[in-house]
Amino acid sequence: MCLSRPGLPHDGTERFFEYFGGDAVYWPFVHGQHPSIASKLRAIGSPVVVEVAVPAADLVRFGPIARYVLECHHQRLNPSVRRPDAEAYVERDLAPEEVIQVTPRQSFVP
Repeated sequence: MCLSRPGLPHDGTERFFEYFGGDAVYWPFVHGQHPSIASKLRAIGSPVVVEVAVPAADLVRFGPIARYVLECHHQRLNPSVRRPDAEAYVERDLAPEEVIQVTPRQSFVP
């Protein structure tokens, strides 16, 4: 999960939009060992961004969530400050009511 919109065209997220199935599916095939499988994974479906609302307590973040919130606030006060890293994951299934919207990638990211 990216916790901020600016992370999507950067921060190593491009492969999520290039290959079907997420890193658990594509990772073994994208380093040149199996180009035919990688091309098949690239051809499946159209990439989308799924926006969700989950409680912060459910996020497992690589660093404290409070620090990320403070860094975001700091950047609003001083736009020259580097944008904070913003990755996380949840260890449970997401409920349908937690999905805010699904947007085609090309419409979401300029």
